[in-house]
Amino acid sequence: MPPIRGYWGDVTSSVDWCEENYVKTIYIAEFYNTISSFVIFLVGEYGAHLNKSNWPAIQFMFRAISIVGIGSVLFHATLKQPMQMLDEVPMLWSALIIFYAMNNIKYGMKSTLWKVFLLSIGFTSTFFAIFTSGNTQFFLFHLCFGTLELISLWLLHTASYELSTKFKNNCNDTAKKMFKTGLLWYLLGAVIWVCDTFYCHKVNGGIRSFLPINLQFHAWWHVFASLGLISFTTLVVIYYYVSSGFEVDVQNHMVVLYKIKKTKLHSHKE
Repeated sequence: MPPIRGYWGDVTSSVDWCEENYVKTIYIAEFYNTISSFVIFLVGEYGAHLNKSNWPAIQFMFRAISIVGIGSVLFHATLKQPMQMLDEVPMLWSALIIFYAMNNIKYGMKSTLWKVFLLSIGFTSTFFAIFTSGNTQFFLFHLCFGTLELISLWLLHTASYELSTKFKNNCNDTAKKMFKTGLLWYLLGAVIWVCDTFYCHKVNGGIRSFLPINLQFHAWWHVFASLGLISFTTLVVIYYYVSSGFEVDVQNHMVVLYKIKKTKLHSHKE
């Protein structure tokens, strides 16, 4: 929404979301989007706390998500371009870490050339995010991030398939359903994100809206995407363990969270 004058001044980010600015307090531009961003941070911290692996990629994956949450809080609170970068650049690198982890587990890709290739993708995507502006920045960031997302989703899908075939005796049904659960949450969030981003006038509670009030769809995107991330990152950990010679038992914890119990079967990486 067009900004009301607040503590942080004019909007300098490449995008201003559907939530009306500085309505709840002059110190927070988008109140609901800011508060909901803490969910992302909590997902990262929860995962890092429960999954203390000796493989650094696992901890990096969860800590990167925590950093995304912090950046998202700062971005939505201020709508300033530097704070937007603290949100979007960690998003790129967190997606890249998942991409790296899945390729490492599945294909054993550990060569220096492979790592240089991944770093080049990361730095190129970061360059596009930081040094472009306006609609160009919005398009290039989502092109880079979306591409990494889609490739990672495919890798997660193949991992899920292997849990139901190759490793079917090494994990329980909850583990085997992890990808479908995550995809359901993430797609729900994506639909809501599209509505908020491209059809704001239809859902903001205004004169042209078919909703009587603004339901804060972008804030709900944060929640549903976080629920999807819980399942996807848990799947990465499960796949790592079963590929490393463990049997895993995944139990629901507090409805939408998970705990993994692993039992050593034979020699493994850790």
